[in-house]
Amino acid sequence: MSIDLQCPECETPFKVDESFAGRRGTCKRCGAKIQIPGMSSSVLRAVSQSLENATPEQMLGELARRKISAVLAYSDPLTSTAPAVDVEGDLLDSDIDYRRLLYCIKTGDLESQHVGRMLEHLAAKVRRDQLAKNVTPDGNNQELFELKGDWLGMTLDEFKQKYYRELPSLGRTMPWCSDESPGRKINELHAEPWHAAAGVVTARVDLPAENASPTIAQEPTDLVLYQFLDGRLFQIEAYFRTQSFHVILQSLIKKYGKPVSETQSPRCLTWWNMSATIELQFGAIRPPRPARLRFFHDDLFEQAVARVPSHTHDI
Repeated sequence: MSIDLQCPECETPFKVDESFAGRRGTCKRCGAKIQIPGMSSSVLRAVSQSLENATPEQMLGELARRKISAVLAYSDPLTSTAPAVDVEGDLLDSDIDYRRLLYCIKTGDLESQHVGRMLEHLAAKVRRDQLAKNVTPDGNNQELFELKGDWLGMTLDEFKQKYYRELPSLGRTMPWCSDESPGRKINELHAEPWHAAAGVVTARVDLPAENASPTIAQEPTDLVLYQFLDGRLFQIEAYFRTQSFHVILQSLIKKYGKPVSETQSPRCLTWWNMSATIELQFGAIRPPRPARLRFFHDDLFEQAVARVPSHTHDI
């Protein structure tokens, strides 16, 4: 599609590609500066309709024709695999496609490794923006997952208030949190000495002697562990007998829909929503190994991992 215009000085007629609409150019005959008009509303409607019908490959092909570097990331809920299309370049490797929810095609002058880094930065920004926009008045983020009413991102104070109870026979109150004894290794809480300096607090709502670990989908668990970073819940881990795996799986599907991915050896199913992740991992029956259900806040989890001390700190 082209735009007809005339030089205001020498009146030479020109046709320019509509991609130059709104820019300034130079008359090739007299050298006068020419303001290229923007597209009319009728032209814009025509372009809009053509874009509605264009496939992602056609969009990238048009950009490549204009010698524009571009990457297009899009979701296609109707297909389970990325389309096998090469548009003056190649499809990004599946391990770069962010959690397999985004399909990515690019123009040939961009390297997949560079585009992958761009997408990772974009995904992190989207998560931060969602956290800023979607926090409800009670402090919960409705885009995040929750287990038994415990939302990822809830504060440690809210957690302590929710599960507060007194145990007169033991002379203590619950829940049991590692910040009671900062800097100590506590195996029952999976607490490490470095946690205190890193702002990590681990907690549970039961004591081992009580033999009353919370249930999930009415199935008994061996341990449900809550972990906080700087006072915000970033991970919930639950361990349970492998025989309960399918019961808990069906409950998760009923609540959150089908998982977005599944791997084997060991079998692990994943739910993901750009802010948080659920992982359900199969254990073993012989020899017995517990299955694990893990909820984690993507952004806070990355921050927690970054604070794990390296070997160089122990020299």
